Amino acid sequence: MQNKYIALIILIVYVALMLFGAVYPHPENIPGFGGNTKYFHVLGFLVLSIIVLKTFDLFKFKHSYMLAILFILIFSILTESLQLLVPTRHFLYTDMLIDIAGAVVGIVAYRLLLHKTN
Repeated sequence: MQNKYIALIILIVYVALMLFGAVYPHPENIPGFGGNTKYFHVLGFLVLSIIVLKTFDLFKFKHSYMLAILFILIFSILTESLQLLVPTRHFLYTDMLIDIAGAVVGIVAYRLLLHKTN
């Protein structure tokens, strides 16, 4: 029972960090990524999808995969839309597609790991 609340806290913190990243004025200056923020999109949404699915499963949501996909789609739109409020950032449909690609990889990885353990 305790694990589901830990997962929820991790999800909330991770979402908060991603929202901060969405409105950070100059993400290209973050060391280690060589100015290519596309890695953030792929890795961020890959990890997000795994955390969302694990949390939803722990809370025993019906249709957890469909809810996770809906959550991730809405969150992708939200993060890109927030960038419209930051003068140095831009709303890009390609970033949303990259977000979704990362999420798909995360969902597939979660599904494969889930079947290995059961």
